Amino acid sequence: MARVTRKEWYRRVNASWPEHVPPLTAEEAERAAKRLYRFVTKSTYTGKVVVTSGRRYSGQRWVRTTNSLVWERRIVVNPERGWRDLVHELSHAWEAHAGTHGHNATHARLEMRMIKEVVRRGWLEGKLKDTPKPAPAPVDVRAVKMARTAAAIERWEKKLRRAETALKKLRRRQRAYERRAAQVAA
Repeated sequence: MARVTRKEWYRRVNASWPEHVPPLTAEEAERAAKRLYRFVTKSTYTGKVVVTSGRRYSGQRWVRTTNSLVWERRIVVNPERGWRDLVHELSHAWEAHAGTHGHNATHARLEMRMIKEVVRRGWLEGKLKDTPKPAPAPVDVRAVKMARTAAAIERWEKKLRRAETALKKLRRRQRAYERRAAQVAA
């Protein structure tokens, strides 16, 4: 069995992508980064995902917050560079989980696994996009207010019946105590 070269691994990686890869939106990039993090590391990402543009690369960064000595981990995503770049750069960011560094066979396998996850989950078909919610049906405010008032009346009538029943029991108990007191006094 012949040894597979680095060039062959990356040919396989590039062949894993479908022929047509749609453009990436900022919303999809954020969601994909979090989900790919969970896919690779097997833990949920709790930090911030920052959307950037221009010549900046996607990846994971440690940044110090303003007026603070605390360093925060952030994932930076650049949707302008597309799906291929996002997956490639994030695979470099998380390659320590695969036990590798640089462009080698282990990194290529990790990237290929991430590509297959993206394709398998249907993210290239837009499954990460928000589905527009249907417009709420018009509400008749008067009808809602009338229904609330009728429900309030019903609740108070129940309370009134319970109060009347409780008063009957208490008056009966009071009469029983008065009879016993009269018997003891006689």
